Amino acid sequence: MLHFFPNWVRGTELEGVSLALLTSIRVPQSSGAIAELAPEVNVLAYCYGLPMLAALLVGARARRLWWKLLVGALVLIPFQVWGCVFALLVTIGIQLGPLSAPVTGFSALQLNFFALAYQLGFLLLPTLIPMLLWLKLERAFIATVMFDATLHKASC
Repeated sequence: MLHFFPNWVRGTELEGVSLALLTSIRVPQSSGAIAELAPEVNVLAYCYGLPMLAALLVGARARRLWWKLLVGALVLIPFQVWGCVFALLVTIGIQLGPLSAPVTGFSALQLNFFALAYQLGFLLLPTLIPMLLWLKLERAFIATVMFDATLHKASC
């Protein structure tokens, strides 16, 4: 996000499972003080794909399990980052829009894109990508299951 929004993003901090985006967006407080906006996201909400992939691989009795888990972890990282980034952008642009609009200047089209990308990153990608990886990594298992199902159907 630092590369896309260098004017107001300063960096990130990870504390446990909470990722905070450090910004230069100033927010007035009811006490009269001025604070800098630092929205947070729980990264575990976007990182359950690896345990899901591991369960699918173990269930399929995958050979070279550790290698496939390593490849899967590397492939899943960009999709996990996608979910976290757009969750932060939805928080800044939509939930805190009136406070952040003077600094961010997001248009309605951008806000709609952030909302759509957030939904993809929260609802679809964390489950779809591990499933597609499993299908790719375990093609032989899938072919065996499909062949056995076809034989069983033919014998009935």
